[in-house]
Amino acid sequence: MQFHQNYFKDLNPEARDEVKQPLSTDTPHVYSRITQNIGVAVFAVVGLSLSQVTMAVSLPQNIVSEINFHRISESNNLITPPEFTANRAFNDDPAPLVTEHDLNVRDNRLIGTSYADAQSQWGHTASTNFFNGGVLATSFYIANFTKDDDADVLTTRISNTHLEIRDFGSQDQGELVAGFIFTVKLLPGALDGTSPLDLNPATNPSLITAFDKNVSIKGRVGTTTGTSNDPFSGTFQLFGDHDIFTGDYVEKGFGTVASEARYNLDTVAFEIALDNFDTGQDFTVVWQATSQVVARGGETFADAQFWDPIGGTPGSFFEVGPSSVSPVPIPGAVLLFGTGLVGLMGAKARGCQNKT
Repeated sequence: MQFHQNYFKDLNPEARDEVKQPLSTDTPHVYSRITQNIGVAVFAVVGLSLSQVTMAVSLPQNIVSEINFHRISESNNLITPPEFTANRAFNDDPAPLVTEHDLNVRDNRLIGTSYADAQSQWGHTASTNFFNGGVLATSFYIANFTKDDDADVLTTRISNTHLEIRDFGSQDQGELVAGFIFTVKLLPGALDGTSPLDLNPATNPSLITAFDKNVSIKGRVGTTTGTSNDPFSGTFQLFGDHDIFTGDYVEKGFGTVASEARYNLDTVAFEIALDNFDTGQDFTVVWQATSQVVARGGETFADAQFWDPIGGTPGSFFEVGPSSVSPVPIPGAVLLFGTGLVGLMGAKARGCQNKT
């Protein structure tokens, strides 16, 4: 700060006599002031750049992605072992992990797609169409970070997510479910790339579940009315943490041959404190997104999408760095920049007076 004060003082010399000097002798003074003020402006730009460096986010390391697709059986809700699994460590193979798994049964479709890359883009879909069963899609995205500053937080964003169920006039009673669960877990230390992660709190006491929320649409279809003990009888309903996962819920044509319910989630961003870790400490973040779709009764459809792995580039969904609620101020650099501009304008005005 003392350096700044001295610098400002040097840019404000004592007032000269009001006696006009010849143009030929006064011009160097004008150029000198212009040079000085240009220096101030350059110094301000450098100050702005340096201030932004202090706000830089921590870059992820050792990124691993995994997707599992399970079939939910036709006769009951038992979840079978995964019929498809794919994973990738992007430090070993930087190519994006793109999957599309089609469980074709009697020309009816259970479909799952997923996308992940090393630029923190990630997503999956799951859908069942005219099939008396369902799909459970579970995606993991895992990365190491370093807590560079005591005020660092983990910011996670969710976008391009929706849930949908439809009844095309099924004659058989059955349930419709489209659900979404999102979990964020933290672990001290960095991945070593060889040991499997223990995500069970009962056996891993250092595991921190920082976020665990869900939202779903449920309903009952078919011509047979459910019992009074059936919470899904005769209507579509929205369940779960829809106060966190806010969005636009719409029902169309309910009570007719074709009816549907759709929930388009708003883009949501939430911050997780990193108070359990010391400045300079490495830690691991595990994001888990689970989508479940069940459509019974035959002529039904259920779909869940997390992000948008097919239609474009969604952008980064997380970062570790300063909180966006109270951004780091940069008054010193702004002040220098403003002073430089004012000085340039003053020098130009004096030059015009001298010419006159």
